[in-house]
Amino acid sequence: MAKLRGFLSWSGERSECLARRIDEWLPIIVPEVELFFSPTMAPGAMWSEAVASAVRRSNFGVICVTSDNLGSPWLHFEAGALWRGATENSMVCPLLLGVTTESLPDTLRLFQAKPFDERGFKDLCRFLGDKTRLHPDKLRYGFETTWPSLSRDVESDLRHVKAVGRPNKRMQRTRPAQATKPRR
Repeated sequence: MAKLRGFLSWSGERSECLARRIDEWLPIIVPEVELFFSPTMAPGAMWSEAVASAVRRSNFGVICVTSDNLGSPWLHFEAGALWRGATENSMVCPLLLGVTTESLPDTLRLFQAKPFDERGFKDLCRFLGDKTRLHPDKLRYGFETTWPSLSRDVESDLRHVKAVGRPNKRMQRTRPAQATKPRR
C-alpha cells in the first residue's frame, strides 16, 4: 500500500473540534494515511517551519470549514498553500460542517467540497482508500465500525464548545488502544 500524507487545516474552535476527531479516526479507517494536525506538534517546535514543511510534504489536504471560519485569513492562507503544492495526484477537500457549498467564498469553491456527514465523509475515505490501494472490504468495514463513534464524538465536542465557548479540555481520544499510532 502507498502511504499518504495529509494536512488538516482548521481555524476556530468548531473547526478545531472536527480536525481533532479526523486526526484521531481517519487513520483507523484508512491506515496508510498519516496526518499533520498542528496542535499535536512537539512543545517548543518552530510552528511556522513545521506547518510549511507539512504542507510541502502533503499529498492531500482537508480544510475544516464552519460558518465561523468562512472568512478566516489563516484558513484561506493554508488553502492557497495546499493549492499551490497540488499536483494531478494530490487533492484539497473542504470538509463542510454546517455550511453549504453555495456559502463558500470563491477561493474555497475552487475545490470539490464534501459535507461532514456519513455520505460525504465516506466519499473522502473512499478516495483516500483508492489512493492507498486499500481493499474495498477493509475500507467498508473500517468506515462502518468507525463512523458512529466519529460522528458521536464530533457532536459531543461541538455541544461543549457551544455551551462553554471553547474546546473541551476533557476531549480525550476515544480510539481503542490497539489502534493507537505513535505520535511524533
